[in-house]
Amino acid sequence: MKGMGNKPAIRLGAGLALAALLASGAPVMATQPLQQLLAMMPSSDPTRAFQAALAGCLLGGGDGPATADLFASRGMQVYPAPEMGIYEIVSHDEAIFVLLALDGGFCDVSSAMLGTDDAEHLASASLFEATRTDPRRSRSTDGCRQLSAPGLPPLVIRSDGQDPVCISSAGAAVRFHFH
Repeated sequence: MKGMGNKPAIRLGAGLALAALLASGAPVMATQPLQQLLAMMPSSDPTRAFQAALAGCLLGGGDGPATADLFASRGMQVYPAPEMGIYEIVSHDEAIFVLLALDGGFCDVSSAMLGTDDAEHLASASLFEATRTDPRRSRSTDGCRQLSAPGLPPLVIRSDGQDPVCISSAGAAVRFHFH
């Protein structure tokens, strides 16, 4: 894993991000279920792998390096791309792809194996139930589905790929907007 440091730093970085998220007053009271979701990574089941990656984004708390370290500690390949301002993170079987802003401003989980309806269901069930918050459904500025809850970063659901659309049965992405 290029440029990702050693394992003790990985564990410390992810722990600091989680501590910062908890100190922020965000109602992430049930971190154990999020940790359990994250523990499903790596998984050959695309649903489980997607849920684990969503939990990783949320547990990273908007801290780019700590989130990248968290994914690296779960066996994902992390490639910093400073010229583009992102980390490219890929699961061992290339079924899950994460784009993470270097500054942690966004964390985007995508899968070519799931549609946007599946992604919305998984995001709602996995993250919002695990954090004991009820999602509010709305539309993003580009008209795509958006889920939000008090104290959590809003997430937008759309197709994966370079030219995303709001609804797709073949490929989905969920983007957290931290700042």
